[in-house]
Amino acid sequence: PMISVLLVYTAVGLAPVIAGEIQGHRRGHAGSAWVAAGLGTSLATGIVYVAEISPGPWFDHVDLAHTIMAMSFLMILRGGHPTAEA
Repeated sequence: PMISVLLVYTAVGLAPVIAGEIQGHRRGHAGSAWVAAGLGTSLATGIVYVAEISPGPWFDHVDLAHTIMAMSFLMILRGGHPTAEA
C-alpha cells in the first residue's frame, strides 16, 4: 500500500510541473514540450508498476516500468539539451 501512496503524491506533485512546462512551450521556451512529455510519460511508470501490467512472464511489470522510465529520462534529457527546439 505504501507504493500506491507514494505514486499518488508523485502524480499530484508532477501535475503543476507539467502544467508549467506546457506554459513554457506556449511561450516558446526551447525544450519545454519534451520535458512535459517526459514527465507525463513517467506517470505511466507508476501505473504499470501498481497494475502489474506485463507483456509476458520473462518481461514483467518491473522490466516494463524501467523501460518506460528510460524513455521518460531520454525525453527530459532531450528537452534540457542546449540545442532543444521550441
